[in-house]
Amino acid sequence: MTYEEYLEHLNNLDTFAKIFLFDSTKKSLNLIYQSIKNNKEFESAVSSLELLNACSYMLNDQVGFIDESQNNISKTIKKERKKMKDELKVKVNVVKLENENSKIKALATVIIGSKDLDCIKISNVRLYERDNNSYFVALPEKEYEKDGEKKYIELVTFSNKFNKELPEIMKNTISSAVISAYKEEGKVTKFEKETKIPFDPTNVNAYISENKKGSIFFGGVMQINNVFLNEGKENNMYLSLPSREIEKDGEKKYEDIIAPLSKELREAMTLACLESYKKNIIKSAEATEENTQSQENQEER
Repeated sequence: MTYEEYLEHLNNLDTFAKIFLFDSTKKSLNLIYQSIKNNKEFESAVSSLELLNACSYMLNDQVGFIDESQNNISKTIKKERKKMKDELKVKVNVVKLENENSKIKALATVIIGSKDLDCIKISNVRLYERDNNSYFVALPEKEYEKDGEKKYIELVTFSNKFNKELPEIMKNTISSAVISAYKEEGKVTKFEKETKIPFDPTNVNAYISENKKGSIFFGGVMQINNVFLNEGKENNMYLSLPSREIEKDGEKKYEDIIAPLSKELREAMTLACLESYKKNIIKSAEATEENTQSQENQEER
């Protein structure tokens, strides 16, 4: 069955969106666009995370549609993306520890999302008590050794190129939410905090170097570090997020420290990583070819 014949057998936009998302060649973009442009369901389906991210990729890379109605569709997509831009909401679950000799007073799980959508779960957040009885919240880190010294990688950081104050606001928002939860009565406590911080759950980007390691940028405010692309048994690549080893039912297992809370968001992150990796592999190959050509030219002289 040819690709065109396969598309004729597809009858719902969710399936189109998945192909759109994972096969972003110009040919497939045009074929799928032709299949959906006259479908009345497009208006409602355009708000799906998968289709929005696919269209975002297409618009950002200026891939051309094959007829003049592209402007109308582009406006619809941008309008829907604008609707989905929301304000950040932080949810916190805290488990208090009872070891009086430890400065770690509680462990917390933080959920980052919007008012209506939980997106990212951050585990292994620690609450420390300082000597002056104030509190300090530490986000998860990865410890490693270099030149005989212990060093740490921050697994979650915050950045925004348009607002330099936003990273500090984000840190303070999470810290205050964790501390507020800790001050509630009970061994296990919860706290929710709505903010005015701009947050876009459809904003997913990544930088993955040619050694398959990098970072994911999410929501316009959050950066997940120490991310890898690994090769599966069938030579396909899958996304590996920061994790830790735990023991469950007598067996050692790995648990994500930072995890997307929906299949669609994980797929969008995987796509962003694959696209970045592909671009950097191409850049590296082109640079190698240029260097080789330059050396050959010098030898000829």
